Amino acid sequence: MTDQEQLGNNEYNYHSSLIFVKRVFPYNDVRIQEEQAKAVYEITKVFMEQILPSVLNRNLAFSNN
Repeated sequence: MTDQEQLGNNEYNYHSSLIFVKRVFPYNDVRIQEEQAKAVYEITKVFMEQILPSVLNRNLAFSNN
């Protein structure tokens, strides 16, 4: 994946997080929603990059035994 593709993915994921926050917290100020979207994005990023792969590897190893 090129840097440009990664940048596009990051922007898409951030905007997805912002849409999520706007639906869950529709009455919050826009600045608060943007901060919340950044937090959701960072949490999702850590989950997808660090937690999910280790869980999948553990499940795969368990299923092979």
